[in-house]
Amino acid sequence: MNPSDYLLPLPAIDWHSALAEWRWLLPPDCSPRHVTSFGDVFLVSGIDLGLLDLENGTFYRYCDIQTAIADALADDADADVLLYTKLAGELAAIGCDLTAGRCYHFKIPTILGGEFVVSNIATNTIDERIRFCGDFHRQIKDLPDGASVRLKFTDG
Repeated sequence: MNPSDYLLPLPAIDWHSALAEWRWLLPPDCSPRHVTSFGDVFLVSGIDLGLLDLENGTFYRYCDIQTAIADALADDADADVLLYTKLAGELAAIGCDLTAGRCYHFKIPTILGGEFVVSNIATNTIDERIRFCGDFHRQIKDLPDGASVRLKFTDG
């Protein structure tokens, strides 16, 4: 596995706006450094590089900023899981390529029982995925495990 194959070029988006829905979780001084093919964001905060995990709604220290991300991922036994490499490979094999500024997303969030399968994947703009997941996790963060959640999707 070459970890850099699963990192996207940092898009020229309004990062302040994209991360606004995550203010309840993120430190105030963080800035984006890398984005994965599923939209998870590595953020610099002080001397640390943290990972904003969009599916789980978590932010945690990943490594120090002096460590090259490719080296940190290469040393991480769980990098295949973190980067969804198997799923990304399956998507690439069927021609589901990402265009600039887009990432994969789960149609049904995995936290709600969505499966890690190709049929549950679509693409979205990176900023919209970040905003949607932040808003979603902010709304459910205080719910007890097993609570019922109903999603209503609308156009527009």
